[in-house]
Amino acid sequence: MINQIISLGIYIISVWYLIVLMYILPTYTTYQLKLHKYIQYAFIIGMLNPLKTLGLAIAAGGMMYLSLYFPQILFSVGVSLTFFIIMIVGGQAIHRVTVLKGSFSK
Repeated sequence: MINQIISLGIYIISVWYLIVLMYILPTYTTYQLKLHKYIQYAFIIGMLNPLKTLGLAIAAGGMMYLSLYFPQILFSVGVSLTFFIIMIVGGQAIHRVTVLKGSFSK
């Protein structure tokens, strides 16, 4: 029983970490904050946009899958295409959160 609880806790923390990892670069390029605020904002943006977060995870996983079967993709466009997708979708998510924040502050 305790092993299942620990496993579930590690799984939840891993998912939270991956969410922060996907949104930290777009957050860093958009805002000027302190380090712990970047992590906090990246987590909040990821949690407020679950479909975009799922899409980012699928896109990154798809690129990793393609890179395993076609290693040439990794060296030519793999990393840059993955980060391009992360920046585009992350920028849209940040813009959506900014619009929501503006509508609530009025």
